[in-house]
Amino acid sequence: MKYHIEVHGCQMNVADAERVTTVCERNGYVQCESWKEADLVIYVSCSIKQKAEDKIIGHLKELELMKRKKPQLKVGITGCMVRQTSTREDKRPDKLLKALKSVDFVFRMEDLDQVDYILRDETLLDIGRNFGDQKYLQVQPRISTSYRGFLPIMTGCDNFCTFCIVPYSRGRERSRLMSEIVRDAKKMAEQGVTEILLLGQNVNSYGNKNEVYDEYFRETPEHPFTHLLREMNKISGVRRIRYTSPHPKDISEELIKVMAELPHVCEHVHIPLQSGDDDMLKRMNRHYTAKHFLSLIQMIRQHMPRAGISTDVIVGFSGETDEQFQNTLKVAKKAQFDMSYTSMYSERKETYAGRFLADDVGKELKNERYHALNDLIRKTSFANNKKYVGETWEVLVDEVRDGLASGKTRTNRTIRFPAKGDLKAGDYVLVEVNKAMEWILEGELAKVTERKKSGIRAVKKKASSLKAVQYAHAS
Repeated sequence: MKYHIEVHGCQMNVADAERVTTVCERNGYVQCESWKEADLVIYVSCSIKQKAEDKIIGHLKELELMKRKKPQLKVGITGCMVRQTSTREDKRPDKLLKALKSVDFVFRMEDLDQVDYILRDETLLDIGRNFGDQKYLQVQPRISTSYRGFLPIMTGCDNFCTFCIVPYSRGRERSRLMSEIVRDAKKMAEQGVTEILLLGQNVNSYGNKNEVYDEYFRETPEHPFTHLLREMNKISGVRRIRYTSPHPKDISEELIKVMAELPHVCEHVHIPLQSGDDDMLKRMNRHYTAKHFLSLIQMIRQHMPRAGISTDVIVGFSGETDEQFQNTLKVAKKAQFDMSYTSMYSERKETYAGRFLADDVGKELKNERYHALNDLIRKTSFANNKKYVGETWEVLVDEVRDGLASGKTRTNRTIRFPAKGDLKAGDYVLVEVNKAMEWILEGELAKVTERKKSGIRAVKKKASSLKAVQYAHAS
């Protein structure tokens, strides 16, 4: 029997899919590349935007035709679209089973162990756990990328931004024990993982709501998330540490200083803006002002001058005026972002905004604002990329194809360069940048470094003397 998993949405869904993979394989299924070959198809869903749900629903219509030819095919959904673990035999199934005829079962990630019963056509047991129950994280993931690991450190969110579905789909905020996280990270390193991405819906509030220390760790004056970064930095074999997604209200100078200090923590901060207008931020329930946000950008650049900074922005949120959108453009211009994951507001019915605020900005205007912001970010990205020309940067290779390799710097810049020798994904190389474009860099391979040893973060080459000067070195 063959299975196929379709993953939509954030990196947390990628991490969840790796655990779903484990459950499928312990029930005798073998992975296949295409859903057209599969006997079991599971969608790890995203509902942050209507477009994400529509894409899955479109796939399911194709599967409905396929199931007529292949009646034994099982189709399931998990992730943020699901509210209640259930099958078609249940008296009160999740609404998805009523709406989507091709779906046989749905499950919340908290109920991952129930998939064993579903795949064996047995009765579900002990369902209906509280949102945020983290027992499912004890299922060991089958890592999908040999050199990169996705490691959840907390689940849920307590912020209740008015536009966001996460607190309703993922539950309230709860952090994992630090010892569990470090244990999982060490297992990843033993399997060859060299870059770990720490995950949470509000990752830098780790430890705010529940105790995370146990007999292996003692409390320190530092914030728990800062201390977790220190512990992660000690793990042998882990060469890069990243995290996502933080909330601006929980970013502190202590955190930024420690990021600058620790050699394995990458100099990249993803800091969601959402809007640059204070009234809009209040309407979104974001708990910071444009001025405070810009002070954080200044603080990051003070301690990590070459840090990469990316953001999230929503255009066309309820009641957004032209003046308010212009305020967003002003903040974005001052922040000089490298990248923005910009969204046109999409109403979610279960959220506060979906229930009480009008979706009153037209599609054409949303589209116009989307492109205006994207054009601005393109310019700031290009200006930032130009600073890289003539410098040599360490790159983690992600892809080698048709004689070209590409990968990421520690600052999250994409660099493309001609591949040489037996270069492969997961290798660390030094690349000299010779061309800057709007979104990516191009260069030439300078050196392949040893995979298990920490190396140079960046080497600056000054055009005046052409003398290589160490920018920063990882111990």
